[in-house]
Amino acid sequence: MGSVADKIARKVATQIRSNVIDLCEFRAGRELAHEAGLDGSRFRELIEQGYDPAFAFYAQGLRLVSLFAEAISAMPEAKGYVKALVKAENEYMPEGPPISPLTASHFNMWAFFDLQFGSSRETIGTCILRVTETVGMPAWIAGIVRPMQDSRMGFYLHMGLDGPLVLLKDIVTQDILRCHSATGYVGERGQLWYTRLLPPPVLDIGHHVVITTPYVVLDGTEQRFLDYIGREVARMAASGGRKAADAETLLKHGPTINYWNEYIFQAYSNHRSDAIFLAGVPDLRESLPHAPHEEPPHRQGSNARAGAATHIVRAALRPKLYRDIEIPSDRSLHDLAAAIIRAYGFDLDHAFGFFPKLTGNIFTAKPRYELFADMAEGEAEDSLSVNKTTVAQAFPKVGKAMTFLFDYGDEWRFRVEVLARGEREPRKRYPKVIASVGKAPPQYPDPDEDLDDDIDDEE
Repeated sequence: MGSVADKIARKVATQIRSNVIDLCEFRAGRELAHEAGLDGSRFRELIEQGYDPAFAFYAQGLRLVSLFAEAISAMPEAKGYVKALVKAENEYMPEGPPISPLTASHFNMWAFFDLQFGSSRETIGTCILRVTETVGMPAWIAGIVRPMQDSRMGFYLHMGLDGPLVLLKDIVTQDILRCHSATGYVGERGQLWYTRLLPPPVLDIGHHVVITTPYVVLDGTEQRFLDYIGREVARMAASGGRKAADAETLLKHGPTINYWNEYIFQAYSNHRSDAIFLAGVPDLRESLPHAPHEEPPHRQGSNARAGAATHIVRAALRPKLYRDIEIPSDRSLHDLAAAIIRAYGFDLDHAFGFFPKLTGNIFTAKPRYELFADMAEGEAEDSLSVNKTTVAQAFPKVGKAMTFLFDYGDEWRFRVEVLARGEREPRKRYPKVIASVGKAPPQYPDPDEDLDDDIDDEE
């Protein structure tokens, strides 16, 4: 019968023989290379634009992998993969902060090279490698895919800088590697990074590349995480599962499918544009800022255990167009803004604020909370922070209502009102939309459609 990868490879070969796939183009890889930008032209463009050559190499390689992944995902043999991937996407919403601490760079590498499926525990990467071998594709395809498949997330101690490169020590192997950080974040000596490194793609490039946005563990030390790895590997060995019980397997695949996604989600502390900050150790629940409570509190209102309460708010554009959202009371107004914008299918790409006045000129009312107050631009001297103010502080009681203004140009005005208070349930994701009424308008209406509507009105 063979493995899932064998079945997929044989299916591709059969499609080639039956001319479902053009043999010359597929075997030569020309069409794939051109579409992925790997014919050399796109790579040269990236270099000319100032991109690091190692990053440019792998960035274009990922485009090729995504093409393969799309084709493989459509096959019945990959239905287990698709099911697990969709579940993870819905669970973790990997769009990066403020929507989710899981970034696209982390999630895509995990989805392509770490997420196992089928009885033979394949990944998209191992399937691609088997296809290239079976069909006889050019060696450069495997040369791009193999180092990404062999990579893993890991904990690295910041050892200082070597010019523009960051020196990172793998706490498991103790190797010190010269690395280009793709986001531009270089950090500080002594930090513990949780990230993925890819090796020099060719001999002429003498450094690794930090391919994912760095996660910096604020309270992390080398010994603390070596102790954790030892504990977790021992648990894996005692469980007697099919996975190998060693540090490499733990860091690449985790004890369970979403183990490391869950850690990032629960450990999230803060972020900036080029790095995300975590806190805590995976197996020490009390050290993780967003670990779910084992037992929900049984007391209501202001007497409930700190951090266990939720706010249920209604964000309405019109009386019959609204979204009801449940969000932990200790989350920031920035988190609430992100939840509202996501609930309406908008992109959080503009400034925003919360204002106590519901009609008319809202800009002079106090207290008001604006993103500008967190941007150190001096544009909102009398405004309070949306990052440092919690939902409970801004909305202290049921019935409290404010205007949420998103995009100071287009002025999307939402009436946000507290409908009720709730309790955080264990193992539930927040914030969550609990009611949706009315079709959300497009964030950026087609101007041609607006013109047509105006003409129709005139007629």
